[in-house]
Amino acid sequence: MKNENGRINRSTWFYVLKDIQLRSEYIDWREDFVQGNEFTLLIVTAGSGKWVLDKTELTMRGGQSYLIAPGSTARLRSETEGMCFYHLTYELWRSEGR
Repeated sequence: MKNENGRINRSTWFYVLKDIQLRSEYIDWREDFVQGNEFTLLIVTAGSGKWVLDKTELTMRGGQSYLIAPGSTARLRSETEGMCFYHLTYELWRSEGR
């Protein structure tokens, strides 16, 4: 996009990692994730569970990843074998340049 001087403005988007945790949760564990203005990425490494996001329920399994967008509420529940996963929290930033 060009500005009033005819120069091209370039936007650069990048991710800023705020936190990373390796979590190991027991059988029938439950937690609600309420997002502010950050993203959450869950990477399941072992076990299984259920994920409810906006009234849609999915089965979580090892080797899969799940994104929770800003402004969302997600409910997680582990099943009979518990669940192990990475929990990453990050923000999306924008930088204006020329």
